[in-house]
This record gives sequence, C-alpha cells and structure tokens, in this order.
Amino acid sequence: MTKFLLTLFIGMCAGISYAQPSTWKSVTAGEASTYAVGQDGSLWAWGWNESGQLGIGGGDQKISTPTQVGTDTNWKSVTAGQAYAFFLKEDGTLWAVGDNSKGVQGTGDGVSSHNVPTQIGTDTNWAQVACSRFFGYAVLAIKTDGTLWAWGEGEMGALGLGSYSNKSTPTQVGTDTDWAQVSVGNSFAIALKTDGTLWGWGFNEGNLMLSDDNVVKTPTKLMDDTDWAKVFAVSRTAYAIKNDGTLWTWGMNENDLAGVNNS
Repeated sequence: MTKFLLTLFIGMCAGISYAQPSTWKSVTAGEASTYAVGQDGSLWAWGWNESGQLGIGGGDQKISTPTQVGTDTNWKSVTAGQAYAFFLKEDGTLWAVGDNSKGVQGTGDGVSSHNVPTQIGTDTNWAQVACSRFFGYAVLAIKTDGTLWAWGEGEMGALGLGSYSNKSTPTQVGTDTDWAQVSVGNSFAIALKTDGTLWGWGFNEGNLMLSDDNVVKTPTKLMDDTDWAKVFAVSRTAYAIKNDGTLWTWGMNENDLAGVNNS
C-alpha cells in the first residue's frame, strides 16, 4: 500500500511539471493563432495549426486549449503573423515556425513550412522582431547593436532594401546602428530611431504621410519631430505615442480603425 501511494504521488508530481503556468509573462496572437509565455519561460500555443504555426507538430487543424511548445523554458517573446510566428529566446537566438511563403521564415532552407521551432541562422543578438499580423509576409528585426534586418516579401518595398525582391534569410537594411523599434503593417513598415525620429517605407496609402510616392523602397524620415516614443502598425493604419503621452494616428480609417471621427 505504501509503495502504491508513493508511486501515485510521484506520478502526480510528474504530471504537474507539464501543467500550465499559474502566472504568465506575455500573450499575443496572429491571424488565428495565439501564443503565450509563462513566467517560468515555457511557451504555449493554441488556435489554428493548418501550417504547423503552433510549433507542436502537424496533423491538427485546431487546438482548443493552451498546449506547450517543446520543453524549453528560456523563451522571451513571440511575434505572430499570418500562419507563421517568431520566437525570441533569452539567449538572443531567433526561431521561426509555420508557413514559409516568400521566405518569411528566414531560415533559407526552402522548406514550405516548419511545424516545430526552427532557428534562424546562428546569431545570438536579436532584440526584437516585427511582422504583418494579418496579411503579408514581410519581416523586420532589430539586433542589440541597433542594426535593422529584413526578410520575406519585398514585392511592395516593405523590406526597405531598395528593391522589390523577396529574401529568404535576414539581410541588413542600410548601415545605420541607431534603430530602436519597428512595426509592420500589411505592406509597409514604420520605425523609430534612438533620437526619437520617425521613419517609414513600403506601400504608401497615406500610412507613410508622403503625398508623392506610391511605394517607398528605403527607410524615409517622416516629419521632423524628434519626440516619438512608440509606434505600432496594423493593416493599413499606423499609430504612434509621443514622449508627452499623446496618441497619433494616420493612414486608412476602415471601420473607424484609426479612432478618428471623419463624419
């Protein structure tokens, strides 16, 4: 009887190690998939998995409850897009999963999709990554040295590389080393530098505040203000917060997304 109870207790403890964290660090979502990082550094995913974007293997179209992605416990953050996602570890490595259309995974291996996290190169100094949340395959990322990198879909100039070519591995954007933040919409990107200036590039539908250009292929300064603190792009709309806490928006106002009453 004692042996039985001991065996049962050990089994229960082993089961607890695979239970969901009681506290969470962050949560984000792509087109139809959700990801969360626990305070213990574990990674969890649920939702659509048609391209393996949950990172838990293939075979299931939908996962209705949070499911752990592997067993590693050093995950830092997640960025999710259209049937693909990127995972950043505490050691500065960057990992990709899901659909690899137009080289969006950045792995350069030609695989159509990855259903478990796959490392992008061997660099250990990635700081942040941004991609289109609902439509498109452009990816921008910043390293700890302040350099800006791009890969994926370049057909609308959203990679900022001066061309319309797609890239299957990270490619440096210019030579500047003072990039602070970047965000990606459908086919455009906006970014901040450490001096508080605002920059943009890609397909211009008012979201770049440039009246003369339909497509901007390289990072271009937007206005002369130097007090921008945060930026966010989604669909065809852009948002920014200044150092004084004021909120600004520009671009398309479909379904009143911009929060500005134009009636």
